[in-house]
Amino acid sequence: MNLSVAADTDAIDTAMLDASPSPLHCPLAPALHPDLPIAAAHTERWIVAQGLLPLASPRLATFTSGRFSQLAARCYAHGTREELALASDWIAYLFFYDDLCDGSEFDATREAELHHLEERMLAALRHGDTSVGPRDGGGPLVRASLDLHRRLVARLAPAWLDRLADDLRLYVEGVRWERSLRAAGEAPDLATYRHLRPMISAVAACVDLAVAFAAPHAPDLGRAPMLQALARMANNHISWVNDVFSFAREHRHGNDSNLVLVLSREHDLGLDRARAAAIDMCNAELAAFTATARRVGTDAAIVPYVDALSRWIRGNLDWHGESARYRGTEDLSDARLLAVAAVH
Repeated sequence: MNLSVAADTDAIDTAMLDASPSPLHCPLAPALHPDLPIAAAHTERWIVAQGLLPLASPRLATFTSGRFSQLAARCYAHGTREELALASDWIAYLFFYDDLCDGSEFDATREAELHHLEERMLAALRHGDTSVGPRDGGGPLVRASLDLHRRLVARLAPAWLDRLADDLRLYVEGVRWERSLRAAGEAPDLATYRHLRPMISAVAACVDLAVAFAAPHAPDLGRAPMLQALARMANNHISWVNDVFSFAREHRHGNDSNLVLVLSREHDLGLDRARAAAIDMCNAELAAFTATARRVGTDAAIVPYVDALSRWIRGNLDWHGESARYRGTEDLSDARLLAVAAVH
């Protein structure tokens, strides 16, 4: 099958450099799991039980204002109540790790310590290795990794667990690459960004969990080239939408791996024009995704994978309009982005 996919070149269409942004369009149908309130309450208890945040911490209210269970309820809308709870915890876990490595927590002098923690997390998730547990200095993220391993093993085939562990390893390697750039004072150019950004999005780890729920006996689903092309487009769209909403926050935290900031540097654009270009890139990538998905067809064997990608594209976009994570008085984008997020 000869698929038409979005180009992986570094060039952007000069027509995308209009200072007035187009809306973010999304023809994909929205969804929301009816057990969202149950999942949200569960994940808040889970965060406290794993020691990620104490119950009385003001940071717990800040973290829950991100509405990560809402993201799970949109992207895993057709799973069981137990699957939704696991997905909600999985997403919270990934965001806790992200916050540990972002600008508000980042300390280049602690790289060796952080590297060691990451290896313990990875071993705990893949093997349930209790030798790297909290009594050995692993801390809450390792404890959470062990709990997720226990629950994943009970639900998924070993091949799916290995695939999720591989996804997490890829994510961690990308975050390490990003940290090395920051430690060296280097901002990624567009070519570097296009390789780095899909790694640090954690999209593969999130989509594969959805596919594992829907197709538990098909751990190789998504390996075919045509589905990998769709996955690249979905990852790009999900990552770029996040960048459109988060660029002011990322800029404050010293994170330069953001499409708006990269376009601003690469093409000497003001932030409004760079954001407009990023929005147009999102829309073009989604158009390519939907066109390619139609050509892929509706074979029952691949529907779970295409559906998981589609739900993540739409759910991610809706969640960015609902979450408080990227809102703040200093964010240049907030008020207008909420209007931009009025998708159809």
